[in-house]
Amino acid sequence: MEKINTQREILLVTGSGFAQRQYPERDNADKDNSFTPADKFKAACWNGLIREILPEAFLFHDPETKQFLWQISEFKYILTLELSTTPGDIEMLTSINPYAIIDSCNYS
Repeated sequence: MEKINTQREILLVTGSGFAQRQYPERDNADKDNSFTPADKFKAACWNGLIREILPEAFLFHDPETKQFLWQISEFKYILTLELSTTPGDIEMLTSINPYAIIDSCNYS
C-alpha cells in the first residue's frame, strides 16, 4: 500500500505575545542577545521545539507517522511552518498563508 504524504501548515503571528515569550534554547549559540524575539522564536521552531510550543497542533497526529519541518517562510508579521512526511510544495489554492492566497488570486 502506498504511503500518503501528510502535509501540515502552521501560521504563527510574530508580533503576538505568544511569539515574544522566552523559549528554551537547545545550545549556547541561541543565547545571543543580538537576535530579535521573532528570530529567537524562529530558531526555536527550527530546533524542534514546535511540538513543545504548540502541543495542541499535534493532538490528532498519528505518532507512527513522522513529520519533519521542511520550510519556514517569513513575512512581515507571520511565520508559516510547513511540515510533512516528505518534502513537497504546498498547494497555493488550499494554503492558509494569506500572502499565498493573495498571490494566487486572478485580478483580471
